[in-house]
Amino acid sequence: MIKLMSWRSRSKNLSAADAEFMNDVQASLLSQTTPGSKLVMWIIIAVIGIGLT
Repeated sequence: MIKLMSWRSRSKNLSAADAEFMNDVQASLLSQTTPGSKLVMWIIIAVIGIGLT
């Protein structure tokens, strides 16, 4: 996830705790395979992305 959002890190540095939290969320969501869980994953990614701007 950090690689997906690397262009954001130039304008706003992520703390180590934020990066670790995002990695944990990504790992737990990517282990789910149902269509509903993938929708939830994209919603959470969008919310985190909007929150970082």
